[in-house]
Amino acid sequence: MLPLYQREALWISLHSDEPAARAPGSGQVGTGAVCAISGEAWDDALSQSPRNYAVLPGEPWLDGINSADGHIRQCVAVPLGRGATV
Repeated sequence: MLPLYQREALWISLHSDEPAARAPGSGQVGTGAVCAISGEAWDDALSQSPRNYAVLPGEPWLDGINSADGHIRQCVAVPLGRGATV
């Protein structure tokens, strides 16, 4: 969990000196029960179609969420208690 002020956006830096997508969970980013990279429901297993992991090294950051309709949505904060999520 990352607390944010409503005026802030989220940018996640990714770095690895060695390939990291070797085990379940490595190179994956989840937001709730959604994979931020594929936009699909979270799955611990790595998948290539649709790809649900970041390629490390190679993909230096994540600043949005795949909405699974071909659009990337910026990661922003919303007020607590509204029930809003990805």
